[in-house]
Amino acid sequence: SSSNSGSGHSNTNSTSSTSSNAPRPRGSGAGGSGASKTAGTAAKATSASAVTVADLFKAGVHFGHHHGLWNPKMAPYIHSEHDGCHLIDLDKTKPMLEKALAVTRQVASKGGVILFVGSRPQFEEPIRSAALTCGEYYVAKKWMGGTLTNCLETLSRNRQPDLMLFFTVPVSGVAMKEARDCGVPSIGIMDTDCDPSAVTYPVPGNDDTPAAVHLYLRLFTAAVLEGKGDRAPRAAR
Repeated sequence: SSSNSGSGHSNTNSTSSTSSNAPRPRGSGAGGSGASKTAGTAAKATSASAVTVADLFKAGVHFGHHHGLWNPKMAPYIHSEHDGCHLIDLDKTKPMLEKALAVTRQVASKGGVILFVGSRPQFEEPIRSAALTCGEYYVAKKWMGGTLTNCLETLSRNRQPDLMLFFTVPVSGVAMKEARDCGVPSIGIMDTDCDPSAVTYPVPGNDDTPAAVHLYLRLFTAAVLEGKGDRAPRAAR
């Protein structure tokens, strides 16, 4: 979707094309600093199993775009319209988000590679921070074609990601297509102008309000950490 000046919430879809687009490795970022894995860091993440409709409402997850910008495929997830803008049905968002979090936790518990993806400049640092907090990979700038198909080299472990998390779906079309072409399962936050069939596990929700995006990042970070915590006792046995 393009920049939506008439939407019910700001949708700045500009992307950054500077610097390398290779997925950043676990435990290192653009500056090479490692992710902290202390108990204090993990404690800052919201429990992936504790999200409520009230939490979603408070973060503004229900705010959709102006009705003229909607994608008809999102109709099942729209609750109503207010002042010309669609409102997302949070009673439908909650179980779909919980499913996506459960999938993320399961992949992490099996030692899978998880790639956080977002291409809006205002969320570059939060996405980078979330991935590093849980020791996973990220692409927080404009996705360059071939990034995933060439990831056997960029991820250096002779494997593709086991799961991709999309937080800026309208500007991630190329990356989502590569995920589908490569058979990589994906999770995507779907605002009312998005196509929910573009990912494996869609989550209806506002995709550009900072409070909403930060909530998603906290929840998915917690899911990864919980999954890795599930793996640790098994490894010790």
